[in-house]
Amino acid sequence: MAKSKGSFEQLGSEGLNIVGDFCINNHCYQIINLDKNISKLKNLTQKKIELTRFKIKEQILAIIEVEKLVNDDSDIIPVLTNREIQVANFVAIGYCNKEIAKRLNISTCTVSSYLRRIFTKLKVDSRAAMVYKLVLSQKIQPKTKHPEKN
Repeated sequence: MAKSKGSFEQLGSEGLNIVGDFCINNHCYQIINLDKNISKLKNLTQKKIELTRFKIKEQILAIIEVEKLVNDDSDIIPVLTNREIQVANFVAIGYCNKEIAKRLNISTCTVSSYLRRIFTKLKVDSRAAMVYKLVLSQKIQPKTKHPEKN
């Protein structure tokens, strides 16, 4: 899962000693060394959520929530047409472009065009990333398995 670099750099630009970062369940966090940053952290925690503090090898560290990695994404569906959602669902099930074209009675070139538009709208560069983003945001829920993969 790609991180949104903007917020990660933002905390570093506030002069905090960031020792690591990670993302879990659509939320991004940074681990900050508090030894020299206590006063800066007090100002920061008014804007960000401090989850916990802990000590490792005589260093006092804090975990700060930086941002949600995947926002509400309620804007994904309005930007996708009904046909684009259909194509995305077929991709999620496991159909190739030729199979999608046959099912929707369109050409494979048209399927490719739909996919290029979806990729652009969702800012992804692969079928897997497209499906991941749409399933994660609960905008598609493929319920049917590919008939040849049962």
